[in-house]
Amino acid sequence: MGLYLLRHGSTDANSEDTVRGQIDAPLNAEGKQDAKKQAEKWGKEPVSAIYSSDLSRALDCAKAISASTGVAVRPTRQLRTWGRGPDIEGKPTKSVQALIDSYIARPNIAPRGGESWAAFVHRIIHALQFIESQGPKFGDVLAVTHLTPIIVVKDWVKAGRPADPMKADYRNPDLKSIDTGSDYYVPDS
Repeated sequence: MGLYLLRHGSTDANSEDTVRGQIDAPLNAEGKQDAKKQAEKWGKEPVSAIYSSDLSRALDCAKAISASTGVAVRPTRQLRTWGRGPDIEGKPTKSVQALIDSYIARPNIAPRGGESWAAFVHRIIHALQFIESQGPKFGDVLAVTHLTPIIVVKDWVKAGRPADPMKADYRNPDLKSIDTGSDYYVPDS
């Protein structure tokens, strides 16, 4: 059994480089193609479970994979990306990057209307651990989510899966191979 995190397909906000966060930005034409490619790929694999963020850009990808595998999707808010609040979400990334970085540097402070970096990291790692604990003994488990949760998991795994997820270094993320519509294999502990 393997656990794979899949990044949702492209949205208009991706191409405009705006912070989506928990704004429910739908897939664009390219994103629908990304979902179709993932469905074709995973339709040939022994998939035993599909979890997904409940935001439509991830859930629509998961539904496409579900249609090709016959495996039901288990949507959950726990796989949503970091909720950064209205002062950040929907804004051009360049104009709010310093603010985002300041919240990561002060992980227990939450942006207005959002969640703290620490709360987000704990939520994602606990969701991953729950999914791993539910995993069947056969087939692959897929979790369709967003860029920031995948970065967190990659950095947490790279740090040796510390019991306190905040012990991992999230300041210099490895963004290789986390394009829209791509997947990341989560190594066993």
